[in-house]
Amino acid sequence: MKATIISRVMLLVLCLAMIAGLASCGNNGGTSLPSNGNGNNEQTTTPPVAELSPIDTLPNDVTYNYEDFTILLRNGSEHIADIAVEKLTSESSSVEKAVYERNLDIQEHFQVNFVFVTTAVSDFKATVNKAVQTGDHLYDVIAGDGRTVFDGVIAGYYADWNDLEYIDLDGDWWSQSARKEWATPAGKLFAMNGDLSYMSIGNNAAMFFNKSILNDAGITSPYTHAYANTWTMETFSQIVKQVDANLNHDDTNAIESDSFGYATQQWRGPIYATFSAGIGSLVKNGDGKYEIGFKNETIYNVVDTYLDLVFDSDAAYYGTNLSKIRNAFASGNVVFTDDNVKCAVSFKGSGIDFGIVPIPKATEDVEYSSLVGSGTNTFAVLKTLKSADLSRASLMLEAMACYGHEDVIPYYYDTILSYQAMQDEDSLEMLKIIRNAGFFDLGHYTTFGSIADITKLIIDNPGTYGENIYTAIAVLEGKTLAELEVWYYLDQMQ
Repeated sequence: MKATIISRVMLLVLCLAMIAGLASCGNNGGTSLPSNGNGNNEQTTTPPVAELSPIDTLPNDVTYNYEDFTILLRNGSEHIADIAVEKLTSESSSVEKAVYERNLDIQEHFQVNFVFVTTAVSDFKATVNKAVQTGDHLYDVIAGDGRTVFDGVIAGYYADWNDLEYIDLDGDWWSQSARKEWATPAGKLFAMNGDLSYMSIGNNAAMFFNKSILNDAGITSPYTHAYANTWTMETFSQIVKQVDANLNHDDTNAIESDSFGYATQQWRGPIYATFSAGIGSLVKNGDGKYEIGFKNETIYNVVDTYLDLVFDSDAAYYGTNLSKIRNAFASGNVVFTDDNVKCAVSFKGSGIDFGIVPIPKATEDVEYSSLVGSGTNTFAVLKTLKSADLSRASLMLEAMACYGHEDVIPYYYDTILSYQAMQDEDSLEMLKIIRNAGFFDLGHYTTFGSIADITKLIIDNPGTYGENIYTAIAVLEGKTLAELEVWYYLDQMQ
């Protein structure tokens, strides 16, 4: 009897095991197999679908018989290297080689000949105005500094990117921040930026610091504060004052010889501080009208903290000569300086042991914000071009962005910035935060009422603007709202 019971138990266990095995191998957790059409269920395998690259989305049946395609740009070396590398030399940088190959691939793909026309920065606006006034179709694309390009936007010079045939604004290769912030109330978009320009990453705002000096002074690293979500303007101000007390000063207050806990240029720190709450200078309401975004208690407080550091503290240096400030940081005489991310490359060459973190936040409750400075190449297309030329311009811009997304941006970000310029793993994490926080502010590019420059104006001319942002807004608000009327008018233009 005992043997029989054991046999039955073993048989039952065996049967259950077989059933479980069939279930796990045959129907993937109880889902019926698809029929093969003959009443039999057979397992089928669906081959994985290869994800298309942006380049694969471009048309392969459009060519232009090697016609000239002309881009107007500034003659500054960094502006040219960003998009217009026509030949390689023994001194060409690796990223310049990537841009050159990008342009070569596009020219071969679409049988087009890129022509780059450069003009002095001081002459750029006049050059564009002349082309519009004379009706000359000399330039297929305008690539200038943001403020000059937006002068043309406000004047009604440019085509709406929503109407450009081949532009896919939903593509990851176009900046969604620029798309959102630069759109008119009706959604028209007359200028754009994205992965056709690696400087759209390089001109992100960041804070650099001297790791060695902070370590020697026994001061908590900004990395620690960033990870703990305590990297705020208040924390930054306290650290600057603390470390400055440990420096050797010659009491000249000269950036060339003295030491400072923090040094900034007039178009850097004051501008960045105002955006540290993650709020734009102009905020669009539900009715399509704008209000001053800086009318916010959080911004009042953070700007007060920043002004206290610059006005009332001997720990900070504020000046106009950017080169001197960069040299002072590179020589180890300055502990903190705020500047564009791209400066990491030159700072690495100086040999100092530096770190990089986002611009300090206004409070722990807000997200980081990294303003992309208006000096970066900004792109527009003259609306007076013939229909066929508008179509071609749209395809070339889309191709430059798609190829840039695949070949130039990864190289610039992963190799030039991340691998070659960053000096520790923490900086790599911070670089990701900075890039993701990139922000294209409308007021900073249009300069309506100079509202985006408000903190700089307070520092430069407190007699006119007062000594806090509240009084400065009272001075600037009427002018800003009045100048916005031309922005609304753009929606009525054909």
